[in-house]
Order: sequence, then C-alpha cells, then structure tokens
Amino acid sequence: MAIYLFPKYLGRSFTTLPEFLTQRYDEGVRKYTVILFMLGYVFVTIPSMLYSGALAVLKLFDVPELLGISYTQSVWLVIWVIGIIGAVYAIFGGLKAVAVSDMINGVGLLIIGIPVPVLGFFALGDGNFIGGMKEVATTNPEKLNSIGSSEDSVPFSTIFTGMIFANLFYWATNQYVIQRTLGAKNLAEVRKVSSSLDFISFSFHS
Repeated sequence: MAIYLFPKYLGRSFTTLPEFLTQRYDEGVRKYTVILFMLGYVFVTIPSMLYSGALAVLKLFDVPELLGISYTQSVWLVIWVIGIIGAVYAIFGGLKAVAVSDMINGVGLLIIGIPVPVLGFFALGDGNFIGGMKEVATTNPEKLNSIGSSEDSVPFSTIFTGMIFANLFYWATNQYVIQRTLGAKNLAEVRKVSSSLDFISFSFHS
C-alpha cells in the first residue's frame, strides 16, 4: 500500500476510494461500491463494534446495578452512549480527530497489553516470572505453537491463500482504513500514517 498504491492515489489527488473507482472505471462502479460499503457498515461493521464495545464496558462496570436497570437495557444504553460519543468527535473533530484518537488507542493498547502476559506469568509462577513460563511450557505447550493445526478455526495455511486477498482488500481498498492516509499532505506523511495504522493493528491483535 505505502510503496505502490498510495503514490497512485495521491498522484491523482484522490480523497476517497469511490473517486478513484470513478476515474478508473465509471460512475456505475462507484455507485455500486458505495452502496455495498454502506450496507456493510450499517448491517455488519458498526453494529458488531457497538455491541462488542458495550459488552466490554459491561464487563468493566456493573451498569445494571449502578443504574437499577436490566442487563438488556444496559446494553442498549451503552451502545447509544458509545455511538453518540463516536459520532460527535468524528463529525465535529473531522478526520484529524479520528486519526489522533486511533493513535492514542494504539498507544493505550500497547501500554495496557504488555503487562498482561508479564503479570500472567508472575501469577502462574506464584510470583516467579520464569516459573510461570515453565508452567505454560510444561502444562500447556500447545499455547506456544503459533502455527497451530489444520483443526484450528483459521488454519495457518490460509495466510498464504484466502487471507492474502482479504487483507489486500482491507489495507488497500477499505475506505474506513485508508481514509486517514488519503487525507495526508504528501507521500512521507502517508507512510507515517500507514506505519501508525500497522502499529495500532498489531497492538489490537496482540
């Protein structure tokens, strides 16, 4: 993306992917793509993010007990709160606010994520870090196998087959992902933004 596609995007001053598709193909392709993306966001991406975010909040805070409402009502309440807050900073803060918040989220995930395995090893080893690592290696050695087996939900071999195409779409043509880079001033800024997005993705998946 950063080496091959973005120079082409920026060379023609594209600010959105549909704009690129209009010039590359025609207006019909742009319309179909916009409709497809919008349906995906409305019925798949946004609902799943809001719902999973609400469940995460409810794991941290006992909202039903605090507000005296049912669990289902708490889920709906948190979903609306998350949605409204996200919409406010995206609409009024613009693309810069979204990019800055993504960077803050990435740094926060890394800062919070690193202590988790460290503390976990200490807990498993009764206060001994090395003892915790030995406990995992002897009791659950399969946890240290990053390749896994053919019975896994996502077998390792898919990285070299279907997963490549899924990731090419996600990192190269998904408007939500590449919009930050399309708003960059120049190619150097694009590569900085791309690196930060990779960093955020790595932190999240780790």
